[in-house]
Amino acid sequence: MKGMYVVSQKDIMEEPKKDDPINRVVVSIDSHDCQRVATKDGVINEGTIFPVRMAGRRNGHPFQVPYRAITPKTAECDNLLVPVALSSTHVVYSSIRVEPTWMILGQSAGVAAALSAKQNVAVQELPYPALREHLLAQKQALDLPVLPDLPPEPGAAMNLDPKTLPGIVLDDSQAELKGAWTRSSEFQTPTSAPATSTTTVAATASPSPPSALSLRRRVATNDLRNGLLCARDARPRNCR
Repeated sequence: MKGMYVVSQKDIMEEPKKDDPINRVVVSIDSHDCQRVATKDGVINEGTIFPVRMAGRRNGHPFQVPYRAITPKTAECDNLLVPVALSSTHVVYSSIRVEPTWMILGQSAGVAAALSAKQNVAVQELPYPALREHLLAQKQALDLPVLPDLPPEPGAAMNLDPKTLPGIVLDDSQAELKGAWTRSSEFQTPTSAPATSTTTVAATASPSPPSALSLRRRVATNDLRNGLLCARDARPRNCR
């Protein structure tokens, strides 16, 4: 819908504050491939937008969704509210397109519809202060969040001495894996090696190397934080 106000990328990156907010969003701009085009040289993915997050943070740029974005133009319709296919560009929609945001927009639209019917006014003529009062009474978050200060940047590169880590420490780039091994994309999830797997280590060795049997009974987890492959006892816990 192209309504009374079209939310654009500028509203996220430069002008996030609005006079009539019905929701605040902190999800990053993020779009999957829109289409894949075959060429003589291969396949090209089009429409991909990698997550746009605030510098030094994991969240996107906070912004407010205005009430005007879910209301159509007065000349077109005066008793309709559109909380999902709202008035926005495709870039903004890539941030809005998550269920929690739609749930809050739907709640706001329901309250606005009830107030408009009670006051016998068109949805475009509903006084925003009355809508805001009811939304805040329902504990809805409308204002932009106040973010804490970022921690200071480290003065030097952070290195870990493998000798200070418990267990057996293997350099991931130098370890030669034999047998069927799997890897996890989440460093918090241990990845088990089958009982028939063995590992050949080309780097750091333990003062008293374990037997092949004890090594096969261990769990290897890919620690994405320090680039090390840590073999720990076969219990579900993070590799630190």
